[in-house]
Amino acid sequence: MGKRVASSGNNLTAKKVKINPVFAEIQDVMKKVEHLPQSCRDMLAAMVPTSLASAREQRSEQQVIVIQWLQDALEQQKDKLAAEAATAAGKLTELETNKAEKVLQVEQAEALLAEKKKVVALKKSSLAEATIAMTATKKMLAQSIEEQQVCDSEYLAMKKEQGGLAAAFVEHFKAPLDAGTALNYESLQPFLKNLDLEESFMVSVPASCAKTRDQRGSFDDVVLQSLEQALLDRAAQIKDVVSNRSPESVEREIGIQKMEEQLTIDRSAQEQASAELTAAQKDVEVACSVLKEAEKVVESCDLGLNEVSDLCKERQSIQEEFEQGPLASFRTSKDGITAHLCATAGA
Repeated sequence: MGKRVASSGNNLTAKKVKINPVFAEIQDVMKKVEHLPQSCRDMLAAMVPTSLASAREQRSEQQVIVIQWLQDALEQQKDKLAAEAATAAGKLTELETNKAEKVLQVEQAEALLAEKKKVVALKKSSLAEATIAMTATKKMLAQSIEEQQVCDSEYLAMKKEQGGLAAAFVEHFKAPLDAGTALNYESLQPFLKNLDLEESFMVSVPASCAKTRDQRGSFDDVVLQSLEQALLDRAAQIKDVVSNRSPESVEREIGIQKMEEQLTIDRSAQEQASAELTAAQKDVEVACSVLKEAEKVVESCDLGLNEVSDLCKERQSIQEEFEQGPLASFRTSKDGITAHLCATAGA
């Protein structure tokens, strides 16, 4: 009878140990301790209830040894989880530092872009001013030329005729005459209308010009001599008119020359301003590209940060759950508190 009661008590204790959630929690962790072979894990897990169920002062030497093994395994697991959490936290800190650097680069790129845009605004203003100045000079030059054409029409016509007559006389009259070849009447014709030449000679000029030295008669020689003299007289007449122009005419021409020089300067300034604006706009495009690339880098940093942040929280959570759960339960059980509670519950 006594033996059956004792047996019944042992079965009851075994059942309580078996279903004790504190021991089950420690056993579950022991089965997952990675630094031990599978057989050792299973052995230690199996010895958890029998080693911790007794009060601290009632434990055998073997139970104390097993408890020390359990403690060593749990402490190593704690160190492993702490190291994993620290590694994740370190990686998170590294990524946060890297992101801060990239954000600073974005801010610098934004500041640079703002400066480049200011330069573009200034270059646009400079181009507008240069264009206005050039347009004004063009308008003044056109007005001055129009005034000259009205006031100095005779002088301008004489000036134009002087240059053309001098070239035509040398190239198309004197040179072929000295060479004994036919003269180029068509090139001389525009200048004949203003010559003081007898009508009979004027009518004969085309035929006489078309003849070579060997083909010419005495009349042809007279015609060409008269033509030469008439051309020289016209050149002298033109020279006299051009040389004795009025001071106002000279002033008008000087004014036009100055405005032409100013227009050249203004046009060069406008072209330079346009080139500088184009370069500044190109700088803005480059700065925009740099900013976009920097922003993309920050976006990629955010993705990495989110992943590592989740991992860090996960590692910290696992560490906290381990320390507050199985490890805390083990320490309580090691001190005999769990055994005392179990004994009290059994009583």
